[in-house]
Parts: sequence; structure tokens; C-alpha cells
Amino acid sequence: MAETVIPDPGSQAPGAIYGDKDGDGHPFVAYLTDQDKLVVRRGRTGELKRTFEFPGGQGLAIANLRGNGDQDAIIQYGQNELRAINLITGKTLWHTKNWSGIEHSQVRTADVDGDGRDEILGPVLLDAKGNRLGSWDLKQDRRTHLRSLDSLAIGDIIPGNPLEIVLAEQGGNNETIMFNAKQILWGRRRDNIPPTGQCARERDPDKVAVGDFVPDSPGLEVFARSACGHEPWVMNSSGRIIATWRVLETAPRGWCTVNSNSNPGVEGGIDVVRAIDWFGAASRRHLFVKERHLDGKAAIVDPMNGKFLKVFDVRAARTYSADVAGDFREEVVIIEAGSSGTGRLKIFWNEEDARRPGLASPWTHALYRRLKQNWNYYSP
Repeated sequence: MAETVIPDPGSQAPGAIYGDKDGDGHPFVAYLTDQDKLVVRRGRTGELKRTFEFPGGQGLAIANLRGNGDQDAIIQYGQNELRAINLITGKTLWHTKNWSGIEHSQVRTADVDGDGRDEILGPVLLDAKGNRLGSWDLKQDRRTHLRSLDSLAIGDIIPGNPLEIVLAEQGGNNETIMFNAKQILWGRRRDNIPPTGQCARERDPDKVAVGDFVPDSPGLEVFARSACGHEPWVMNSSGRIIATWRVLETAPRGWCTVNSNSNPGVEGGIDVVRAIDWFGAASRRHLFVKERHLDGKAAIVDPMNGKFLKVFDVRAARTYSADVAGDFREEVVIIEAGSSGTGRLKIFWNEEDARRPGLASPWTHALYRRLKQNWNYYSP
């Protein structure tokens, strides 16, 4: 298979990264240009701080590799080659061509083993020094098709360190796979997807999301969207399927679910799935989704039964969620498509009384910051 192109930063992934402090103690923003330059600017004013050259760099992810906070980054050249750098000096910390990434996706980083430094995530795990983690091998041990991995999610699925990583395999075994830095935990496939649309040809999970969808159940749950975006399922922390539903039966009127004269070639369904805390930190997580393959509506959905709890009547080109109001709940952030090519940023918040004032924002958690700093369309 040919090398998969990484999505353009700012199109299907962040166009810039943010660091808490640089050499002079101020927050900063950094981004790659199409002239092979890495530009670092002061976060508060936009003042140019420094510029480095990294020819061929396609993607960029913030990282804490030296234990000094968010002062490092990973530059991605392809789905096999990475360079770790010091963002203050531009010095290369390490360089490898033996990594393996996720199809369509930019590199992800997070501290999954609890050592205070970030690891580099994918079907191959690297530690902060660029060394491979784990004695297992997905290709050998599970016959995983490494070149057809669609999505990656991270979470404390089995409570306690190390954190778990979930992958969605397209083709091969069509598995949802969960592992950590120590071992492969399980791989599950759903063979009884109704033979409709794309699901008749492809039985893979496609996109995955992790969240506390069943508070009474141990650990977190894993949501799999399904290739066709119509037949999702939910697995518990041990990989057992505990819920399934059909978008055709739960979507509200007006949600794109089938081909039409106005949307030829669009199968519809749900897309860009991510867990969201829309109702408050004491409640379980729900899903934030958008219409598939359209600049269209977005919605808050119950992952266990497919009920659409709130629909946003927008023309969403890109979607995001984060606690931007600082009230510990998460808000919906939408980049809306514009007829002239100029989009509009819209933020929606839950207008119901929070009733639980004083709870800490999720930004206080290191994993939450990483999930919101480094993401992309396939792995939100």
C-alpha cells in the first residue's frame, strides 16, 4: 500500500500547537508552514519568537519528552518517520523511520505509563527517548493489518496505569483492538452487522471513541461507529459488546441517512464521533457527532441507545468539544462552512443550571489536555 497522506494541518487536524511556557516563561503557539518552516510565536500577542527549518515536515504534535512541560514537539514526515525536537532551541532529540502510524492521521502523544513524560502512540509505541515500548507485536501476534488502521482513542479504560489505547482496524481482521504499554489486552470484531450500504462490503469499526457511557460498569466503554456510519456498537472494558442500534431508527427527521438527489453518493449516518461531557462532570458521557460526509448538522447522542438528545442546525465543516467556559462541562465548538469559503466559528453551551459549582475543569487533567491539543478527524 502506498504511503498514506497525512491530513493538512488546519483541515483535518490542528493547524497549530500550544505550549504552556517557553524559555522566557510565556505561553506560545507553534505551526508548520508550506515553506518547511516551524514558526513559534508568543501566545498572548502573536509576536514572532523564533523560526526553524524542517524540510518535509507534514504534521506537528506538542509533547513533554524531557520532563520540562510542553516544550517539545514531534514532527511527522509520514506514517513511518518522526523527529522529536526541543521547541525552545530547535535541536533534534531523536529521529526514527521505524514507527508506524494511523491511516489519514497525525501522530498522537500522551503519558500512558505514568512516568511524567509523553509516549508516542500508534500500533507501535515509543517512549520519550524514541525507543520502542512493549515486547508484543500487533502484526505478528494478532495478524493486524498495520496499514489499514483507521482510528485511535486513549483512556483509562481499565482503571489505573498504564492507560489503554484502542485501534480500529479496517480490513484484515476488522477488529477493535485494545492494548497498553505492557500487553495486548483484546481484539474484538462484530460479524453480524446488517448488510446495508458500505457495511455490506466492510465490517470494520472505522472510528472509535472512549468514555464512561455506563457509570455502573467497571472502567470505561468503547464506542465503534461502523464503516457505514449506520450500525454502531458499544463494548465494555473487557471487549464484550453491550449495546447496538441503528441510525436509521434513531435519527431525527432531516438528518441525512440515505442517498438523495441533493446528496448523490453520500450514505449519510453519523461521523466524527467523540465522547463529550455535555451535562456535567457527575453524569455519564455522551457522544458528539455530525452528519456523515456533509457540511451539516451536529448532535448530542446517547451512545447506548442512539437517542438524539440535542441537534444543532448548522453547516458543520469541523467539530470540536472542550470546556471553554470553565464550568467543568464541555461546550460544542463548530467551524461552519461558508458559501464564500470563509467559515464561521460557533460555540454552543448547555443552558441548563450546572447545579454543581466549584468542580475543577477537566483541563486540570494531563490526559484531557493532550486529547484536546493533539487530535484529528479520524481520531478525535
